[in-house]
Formats: sequence, structure tokens, C-alpha cells
Amino acid sequence: MILVNTDYISGKELETIALVDGKDSFHIELATKEMVKNAEKLGADGIVNIRYTATAYQDSTVGVVIDIYAYGTAVKFK
Repeated sequence: MILVNTDYISGKELETIALVDGKDSFHIELATKEMVKNAEKLGADGIVNIRYTATAYQDSTVGVVIDIYAYGTAVKFK
């Protein structure tokens, strides 16, 4: 699985499959792994245009919580 934050993969012709995403609290790596798992289920060879967002909020029981959201476009090589 090739992961890039550009809209292309050098030397590869791409076919778009779908938008894929992953989410976790506090862990970028786990959000990325979930995104990759979702792409693999679709038969993707890579994910392009990967982006991350983070949202912090106050939870009355645990304090500050940070949700990490990873998303990108799953692609197949032609």
C-alpha cells in the first residue's frame, strides 16, 4: 500500500475507487491504520491526497479529548 499526500503516484496511472477514512482519539498512527484497512477492503493499491484533522474538546469525565481524523482517496493501479 502506497500512501502519499499528493494527488498522484509517480510512474503510476491511477483509477479512483472511493474516499476512505479512519478515526482515533489521540493516535495518528491508529487513525492511519484504520484508513488503510478500509482501503484494503476495497482492493486499493494506494491512497492519495491523504489529509489529517484534529479536534480537541473538553469531556467532563476524562478532561481534554483529541480526535484525529485521517482521510484520502483509495486508488488502484491501471
